[in-house]
Amino acid sequence: MHRPLSLTQKSTWTWIWLLIALVPFLAAGCTAAGSRETAAQHALTVTATAAGWEAPASAPAGWTAITLDNQSGGMRQAAFYRLDDDKTLDDVFAAIEAGMEGAPPWMTPYGGVSGVMPGLKRTVSANLPAGQYVVIDPVPEADGLPGMAKGYFMPLKVEASSGMTAPPAADLDVELDDYVFGIDYEAVEAGRQTLRVSNLSTVEPHELVVIKLDEGASAEDFLAAMAPGAAAGPPPGQIVAGTAPIDAVTQNVLEIDFEAGARYALICFLPSVVHEGAPHFTFGMVEEWTVSN
Repeated sequence: MHRPLSLTQKSTWTWIWLLIALVPFLAAGCTAAGSRETAAQHALTVTATAAGWEAPASAPAGWTAITLDNQSGGMRQAAFYRLDDDKTLDDVFAAIEAGMEGAPPWMTPYGGVSGVMPGLKRTVSANLPAGQYVVIDPVPEADGLPGMAKGYFMPLKVEASSGMTAPPAADLDVELDDYVFGIDYEAVEAGRQTLRVSNLSTVEPHELVVIKLDEGASAEDFLAAMAPGAAAGPPPGQIVAGTAPIDAVTQNVLEIDFEAGARYALICFLPSVVHEGAPHFTFGMVEEWTVSN
């Protein structure tokens, strides 16, 4: 057992601010289970339930297919952060209890699985170097506290491995930078495609959230529906896939089933660490397009 976090603020992680708008559509919950190995990658499955989450205490280093199986009642996220070698879990607890705003520089984001709705499974591959990690779910609950304050927090020891691993072959590259997406939209075809997501920035972490927009809706409509003070009701679209924040020169790989003729948006919601917390989409990190038939 690991000691619970003591958090009294609505959120100590400013980069989860936008998810607060989803509180009416979220429910508490999360549990994790299982680890296996494939020929090209290791694999780690995190199962979210209403009871919390659990996971193996350790996993081998290298490319890992991280699956989040959401059996809880709300949207879930599993974000992987590696601690600097001179830091421990006690440093994480101390920083959180002190009310830290955003992940400190000694916690490096390696990505993970984001935006998994209840009853669904999503997989994102990440290259995890050896070291001590924390895996957190920062989604706020109905009272505004992030999930990690209620048990959705777990340490993970990633141990050196002699086995060779490799990322899945990619159909498309998505490049994240300050503050743009680089992708060949004409190459996005209907059906399942594998996206290699790379953060080219040496300044800020970034994330990729892929949203299928409702017919006639725009990315602007989706963001407006999630803004503070917006009318009650679900936004005009649904998250179909996403990566948790990834650091500079880091990659994640994920598969997405694109629907012919549907309109999609790419959004980075992270608050800027160099622009007083303004979300990245306000600087242009939001794009939309229609998948060709």
